[in-house]
Amino acid sequence: MKGWEFSIVGIVGMVIIIALLFYLWFFIQGNYWIVTADFEKVKGLRMAANIANLVSGSSELLAYSDGKNFYAKVLDPAKLDDIEQRLGSVYYPGYSHRITVTELETGKKWEVTEGPVFKRKEQGASPYEIVGVSLPVDILYSTDDVKMGVVRVELSKQ
Repeated sequence: MKGWEFSIVGIVGMVIIIALLFYLWFFIQGNYWIVTADFEKVKGLRMAANIANLVSGSSELLAYSDGKNFYAKVLDPAKLDDIEQRLGSVYYPGYSHRITVTELETGKKWEVTEGPVFKRKEQGASPYEIVGVSLPVDILYSTDDVKMGVVRVELSKQ
């Protein structure tokens, strides 16, 4: 009898182990897709933050320069007026983006849109997920006239 009891316990144990292995396999497969989707979103947010920092921190793009120094996160309104020409070369291949600079006090906006995703969104039909980041900046009109603003970068895979 002892041998027979051992074989029943062994069979039940093997069935439980196999069931646990199947459960773990399906659990891991299900979470793999969730993690992959989150990774793509985080990757998009990181790229949008890179663009926002580049745009507001480069004297060739929008940052204010007094001739010998440039000031990151302090934007020059003269550079904002030709924003489309200055930011035409800023992009990630395979991604559409919209860069908006808004002066908070008056609501004045400067905007650049690149890629087909945002053109379709303006028409009301864009199935793509859009991620974005906002970065606070100053807009320096003169030494006595500094306004608060926001640089908003929205990014979407094409």
